[in-house]
Amino acid sequence: MARLSVEQRREQLVRAAIEVIAAEGIERASLRRIAEHAGASLASVHYAFRDKDQLLAAVVAAVADEIARTLAGVFTPGASVPANLAAGFERYWAFVEADRGHQLLQYELTLYAARTPGAAWLAAEQYARYRAVTADALRAAGAAEANLAGAAAFLVAGFDGIILSYLATGDRAAARASLGHLLDAVARLVA
Repeated sequence: MARLSVEQRREQLVRAAIEVIAAEGIERASLRRIAEHAGASLASVHYAFRDKDQLLAAVVAAVADEIARTLAGVFTPGASVPANLAAGFERYWAFVEADRGHQLLQYELTLYAARTPGAAWLAAEQYARYRAVTADALRAAGAAEANLAGAAAFLVAGFDGIILSYLATGDRAAARASLGHLLDAVARLVA
């Protein structure tokens, strides 16, 4: 078997951590379980990452990157901001509906960080990344710079609430209606 570089091993372990957390929850995502899922030794986890928090920070970065990739190319230059936002909302909501476990993973990371002494920085990093990705998406959609940071924070908070409600109820129609209201509010903020 070919030997993996440290970077390849990190990517493999981050993917395994995402898969384990999404399928089984963060409580089951021990370093041993993640290594097992990756087909790697526990020693290789410790070689690639200082500790579990460093691995989880890499998971947060990978999830934010995945959201950015989901939104890449969705906005049409010259289209109206509301039309671009609607396209972005539709693409992102399809991403949400496609993988319930992936959404649960994001909330579990936040709760883990909030409950674990010394890990609050992880939740702060998670939401800073979400706001940055959202601001970039708003910018690509043609939003005005003036209210971009506030609109990004509002949009992240709004999506959070809608997704959490959707996960709890499974009510797709209510989620879609809420998304419409959120779209209207964001479009007014960034016009």
